[in-house]
Amino acid sequence: MIRVFLTHNPEDLEAYFGRALPALAGIADVVRNPFDRDLTTTELIEHAAGCQVIVAHRSTPGPASLFAATPDLVAMLRTAVDISTIDVTAAGDAGVVVARADKSF
Repeated sequence: MIRVFLTHNPEDLEAYFGRALPALAGIADVVRNPFDRDLTTTELIEHAAGCQVIVAHRSTPGPASLFAATPDLVAMLRTAVDISTIDVTAAGDAGVVVARADKSF
C-alpha cells in the first residue's frame, strides 16, 4: 500500500482534507504531522521516511536536502498555488514529481 505523509498541523488538517481524509486512508497508509505546528526540514525528513508521497501545506518547504534524504519519495504535492519554496530541480534530479493544487476551483 502506498504511504502518504500529510504535513498539515491539526488545525489546518480539517480545512484542507475534511471528508476526504477517510477516503484517502482507505487507499493509502496515511502518516500525519505529529505536532501542533509546522515541521522543520529535519522533522519532515524523519517523519516522511518510507513515504512515497508528501502532501505539503503551503508553509512546508521542499529543499534539496529533503529529496536527497527520502529515497522512497516519488511525488510531492503542494496544497497551494505557490511552489516557489520547493527545489523543483532537486526534486526532478531525485525522480520526484512536484505538483500543486489549489482548493479554489
